Amino acid sequence: MRDMGENVIIDCCYIGKVFDNKGKESENYISFVPKKPPIFLRGDETSTQNECAVCSKFLYFPLPLGKWYVVKNGLPAAAFFPSSFGGFFCNKELSENLRQKGYKKIGYEKIIIRQFSIDGCDEKLNT
Repeated sequence: MRDMGENVIIDCCYIGKVFDNKGKESENYISFVPKKPPIFLRGDETSTQNECAVCSKFLYFPLPLGKWYVVKNGLPAAAFFPSSFGGFFCNKELSENLRQKGYKKIGYEKIIIRQFSIDGCDEKLNT
């Protein structure tokens, strides 16, 4: 973790302990819980949009697959931050640093940054 920049992760996530179902602390795992809400990957007007019948939470799935983007004004200045699908974003400097250090098991995918959304969900996704 230090090779990647421990401070980058600490700035983004709370780091915690993991316990099994008997309450014993794991020797092999720690948890990362984002400190701030994730950045939503967005789609177009065909994206699935619903409201939960139980809790009224807005449910969103961006479509079409493979054509996802983020809205520029929703991006934080942080070098590393969570996405709405459980992955993370990082800036170019951190990405290049990771590649130079030989991290091969990290998936790198380019996501488009748009000035404006095209799905009509700005108000519901707070952008």
